[in-house]
Amino acid sequence: ASSPRVRVRRPARASPHPQLDEWSEEQPNERSLSQLLPTVSAPVRFEVLTWIGLCIVLDSLLYCCVFLPLVIALSSARVLLSLLTLSTLESRDLYGLAQGVVLVLSFALVMWLDVSGVSYKFISERLAWADLYTLYQSFIIASLVLGAIGDKVLGSLSFAFKKTKQRAITLVAAILYVVTHASVLLVLVASVHVTLDKGNEFLSFMLSVEITELNSVRLTRLSSSSLLNECVADIVQRFRWLFILAIIYLDKLSRYNAYQMATSMPVFYSAASSTVFVLFMIDWLKHMSFTLDKEQPSDEVAQDTASAYLRYARDMAAPYKFSHILQIRAPKTKTVSALFNYISLPFTVIALHLFCAVLSRADDPLMTGVAVYCSLFLLKVCLRVMLRAVTMVFHA
Repeated sequence: ASSPRVRVRRPARASPHPQLDEWSEEQPNERSLSQLLPTVSAPVRFEVLTWIGLCIVLDSLLYCCVFLPLVIALSSARVLLSLLTLSTLESRDLYGLAQGVVLVLSFALVMWLDVSGVSYKFISERLAWADLYTLYQSFIIASLVLGAIGDKVLGSLSFAFKKTKQRAITLVAAILYVVTHASVLLVLVASVHVTLDKGNEFLSFMLSVEITELNSVRLTRLSSSSLLNECVADIVQRFRWLFILAIIYLDKLSRYNAYQMATSMPVFYSAASSTVFVLFMIDWLKHMSFTLDKEQPSDEVAQDTASAYLRYARDMAAPYKFSHILQIRAPKTKTVSALFNYISLPFTVIALHLFCAVLSRADDPLMTGVAVYCSLFLLKVCLRVMLRAVTMVFHA
């Protein structure tokens, strides 16, 4: 009888490419495709937060452009009436008059120095592309520092006129601050304007400026305060770019004839499209990375981050819930400046400078000025109605 064969089980041979075996093994961090939806939806909710923040910042700027001149005129009339009747001067009226002095003198100094024209000529004739990039980044840092300084300086101006302490020194410091910050913003506008006029270099300039936002991205979960700071910085950055593009367009409109507008507008529209594309791409990539964490389940982090965006949006718009539509001062204006590190007066000086430039080219300056003022007034009312509606939806 033949003996039965004994089969010897040989040990399995190790795969020469063990990393490929991961595709056929069960992974502890497996997630279904539907659980990636919070990661994709987080940037969408960030956009909701961004546009609410942009509306709040624009509402603050429109207050300075639409209602602040009325407040200054009313305060000046009250101060003059008090002097004529030898009655007591109210600190509120003196503060309104001081705001008018700061705005008018700052505007006059910026016009006299011709910061916009001088910086555009110097940059276009002397600086190469690499110098433009360095100049822009340097003045962005200067603008951020001046924003933090301005919040304290203008807060001291209000305190000085309410408490009757160091009024003259604080007034001079406020004027110097507004002139300096407005000049920095005008240099930023000039650097972007020069790059835009060169056409084919603008997209490279935009990518070089904005790609630095991704250098600090880490696939780790951010704390609530860090995430809020990132969101606020992105909102202010987007507002700055939109403001710069609007100023460049109005500057071209005030200086160019019909033929120059027809030849330069295609380049401008192409640059504006590139700007919007790059801003959206960078912001979405960055905020998608905030929903990914190597140590925690990514779907939980994504859901928490997406919920945080909506919570920030609800908290930002909350002061507008009980505000009147035609309320002159924006609710919690100090909170807006402190949260966004954004001061409206330097932007107002630039807007007033462009407004006067447009009026100088108009056939009927009076009617053009009235039409522009009414348009800004209507825009502010629409913003207030929209913010109230959004707040009611959040608190429904």
